[in-house]
Amino acid sequence: MLRLLVLFTLANFIANIIYAQNNEDILMKVGSANVSVGEFKYIYEKNNGVNADYSKASLNEYLDLYTKFKLKVEKAKQLRLDTIEVLITELDGYRKQLASSYLIDKEVTEFLLKELYNRMKFDVEFSHIFIPVPENAPNSVKDEAKE
Repeated sequence: MLRLLVLFTLANFIANIIYAQNNEDILMKVGSANVSVGEFKYIYEKNNGVNADYSKASLNEYLDLYTKFKLKVEKAKQLRLDTIEVLITELDGYRKQLASSYLIDKEVTEFLLKELYNRMKFDVEFSHIFIPVPENAPNSVKDEAKE
């Protein structure tokens, strides 16, 4: 009896795990890609932010825009636009530009630049050439050294 109870509990647990992995409902299929409800909801909230009102008109409008976007992406994949070297280089440039804006802290950089500027006010650069002249040298030698 105890074995049967353990076996039933284990089977129930495994069934729940399998069902939990396939629990996402498919909203639409574009080409070979499935778009889940969760993915659409995430993108909708991400793009609309706090203005996401979930009205029928807003959802339909965004669904239309998102469908067109997915169709364009699918067509670009079919045309193999993701393998063109010029586009890959351009995308890498965009990535680097975006990364630099996130990796470089403008406030810290601005602070350090101001500090450097303030230090430069007090730093003095010397550009003299010193020629050793003995103290008891005649004035003609001293004048010659000045030239």
